[in-house]
Parts: sequence; structure tokens; C-alpha cells
Amino acid sequence: MGLEGILLYSVRAIRFALAVELCWLLGYAVAARSWSQTCRQQQKRWFWPRSIFVGYMAALLQITVVRSGIDWQNIWQLHDTATVQLIPFYYTWQQLDAGWWNFIYPVCGNILWFVPFGFLLPCLGNRLKRWQTVLACGLLLSLGIECLQWMFGSGVSDIDDVIFNGMGALLGSWIGAACRKKQ
Repeated sequence: MGLEGILLYSVRAIRFALAVELCWLLGYAVAARSWSQTCRQQQKRWFWPRSIFVGYMAALLQITVVRSGIDWQNIWQLHDTATVQLIPFYYTWQQLDAGWWNFIYPVCGNILWFVPFGFLLPCLGNRLKRWQTVLACGLLLSLGIECLQWMFGSGVSDIDDVIFNGMGALLGSWIGAACRKKQ
């Protein structure tokens, strides 16, 4: 994918994330009306991290699963297992043979798209601060995305994506921990 394609996917992801974010904010405002004053004060602490996380997750799902739209009739069809790659680094090395950009783009893209996940997840609660928890959640999210790609027929489900996404979540966790230490 060239720069034009990357920009197109990014604009779609941002638009989708803004729409989801608007729904999130409206739902939050409606729910907050029924909360007690004490509950509102407690929820203030988590409002911005949760809001940013919702927008990020919407953009991530749009760029990885929804892409150009979903054919809902596709769900009921059995998909070819040729779209599932379970041998680690097989597809990645094939991409290297096709040229450096075909190698760098999926590797760096998969890592970079999960750095915000690793950075933001610990901001959502104290139980999510350990790097092991962030890594496990990142791997599970990535596995879920790969399953959705297979189910909707919207991409190739590749174990390399799970590995690189996990690396991105771990990197984000380390960056977040370093930033929080400096505060």
C-alpha cells in the first residue's frame, strides 16, 4: 500500500472514530445525569482516558476490520482457510522478497497501531498497569481482530500480526511507564 492508501485509511479511521466518540460522549452525558455527586466526582478522573481509548479503539477496528465496509452476508459463508497464516514470519519473509516497503509497512504498521493501546490501557485502571497484563490484553485484542478479519473476509489473518501487535502493546506500555515515572 502506498502513501495515498495510508492517508485514505487514516482519514476513514478518524471519521469513524469521531462518529463513535460522539456516540460515546452522548451516552456518557445521559448516564451521568443519573449518577450521584460522589459518583460523578469519581468518574471525572477516568473521563478523558476512557474517551481517548474509545476513539482509539474505534479507529483501530475501522482500519483493521471494517476498512471499506462490511458485507454482512459474508458472515454466514465459510471462508477459505488460505486467508489464515499460522506459520510465524512466513508471510513477513515473503513480503521482504517483494521489496523493503512491502516488508516495513506491515511490520511497523502493526507495531505502531498497538503502541497507543499499550500506552492508554494502564490509564484505565490500576489493575491494568503491569506490562504482563497489557501484553496479554494486546495479544487477545489482536487475536480477536484477526478472527473478525477472517469472519468478515476483510483481510488475511496472520499470526505475524498478533506477534507484532503484541510487541506494539508492550512498547506502548514501556513508554507509558517511563512517562508516568517522570511525573
